[in-house]
Amino acid sequence: MRKFVFLLVICTYSFCAFSQDKVYDNPDQVAEFPGGRKVLEKFIDENLVYPREAMDSGYQGKAIVGFLICEDGTCQNFKMRNGIADCPSCDRAIINVLRTMSKWKPALVSGKAVASNYNLMVTFKAREIPIQKELVEEELEVFADPETPADFPGGQIALRQFINDNMIYPADALKKEISGKCYVRFIVGKDGVCRDFKVVKGIPDCPQCDEEAIRLLKSMPKWNPGLLLDTPIDMTYSIPVVFKLP
Repeated sequence: MRKFVFLLVICTYSFCAFSQDKVYDNPDQVAEFPGGRKVLEKFIDENLVYPREAMDSGYQGKAIVGFLICEDGTCQNFKMRNGIADCPSCDRAIINVLRTMSKWKPALVSGKAVASNYNLMVTFKAREIPIQKELVEEELEVFADPETPADFPGGQIALRQFINDNMIYPADALKKEISGKCYVRFIVGKDGVCRDFKVVKGIPDCPQCDEEAIRLLKSMPKWNPGLLLDTPIDMTYSIPVVFKLP
């Protein structure tokens, strides 16, 4: 079983479908994610849901995503410029996490905020890590990569907020100053009900953290189910639950 780490390379060459007097390719000062590149890397690392296909097959490669950063810092019009070969689910996972980004610091021209094009390169690099055995048995009616993935009501931002609002940090973990990520896989049923929660990679020396991640996710409301040919289906889903010391 494999996990992926990534490197980010910012590309300033743009692909623009908008008029040049409104959207800039080469502003005086390029747009910036709040906190800079390292914070952006951390954001993606903590929120990217790795496709099961990619984890099982060890897909590697580079994906370039182009998008528009508006004058107010909002990001829109995400397009995959160069995807990861033979892994369309990887491309979709990247687009999905970038759509949840907070507002950027917009580009500047003559000191004035302007709309600009931006390209981001994400490099998936596989490395071996110890991980527990497969937890969801392959069944014909359970899909790992439907046409439309299941979605928490309100999207990824609402899901993160739900986790932050409802997590009960284990007392023993606080005392020992334990933090980290617990990766949980589960099935989102065709009725939107989530079931069969299993930890696929827990936090070392903190079984209480793993238990809290399961408890927390079991309390989620119904999801919007995945769709295949516009028909609701059962699908597998993985989430990293982040335990961060206050």
